Amino acid sequence: MLPMLRQNGWNRAAVDPSYDRFAGEFDRVFQRILGTDGGVLTDAWAGAPTSIWEDGDRVYIELDLPGFAREDVEIVVHNGVMTIRGERKAKAPENTIYIYNNRFFGGFERSIKLSSAVDRDSMKATLDLGVLRIELAKADSAKPTRVEIQSA
Repeated sequence: MLPMLRQNGWNRAAVDPSYDRFAGEFDRVFQRILGTDGGVLTDAWAGAPTSIWEDGDRVYIELDLPGFAREDVEIVVHNGVMTIRGERKAKAPENTIYIYNNRFFGGFERSIKLSSAVDRDSMKATLDLGVLRIELAKADSAKPTRVEIQSA
């Protein structure tokens, strides 16, 4: 059984096109007031692209985190929920005035409810080329068991 993924509402525009127009206007108002600072006022990282899949022995979770270093990301498991959070900071020199900036900076947080079918003591996480990969071994009780048929 796979873990449950809590959606943070990052794909609202696909469900309601009027939201996309509203969000665009909202962003433009804040940019006029506060300037273009790399997008820290948007919720772009609330929807860090995530994949979850399994094979016979393990459950895998991957998040695309371009520009993140290991020390920028934290993974905490508490009460059966894995929370992955981090922050990407802008590295532009002080007094930078962007002509155009479509890159996003700031924090993100993703919560994933773990099923009892995973062994929480065997978690392993790696960050390579902007992809965070978490591997969780399945508990023995979650693996298929073959039952021998006896002769009557």
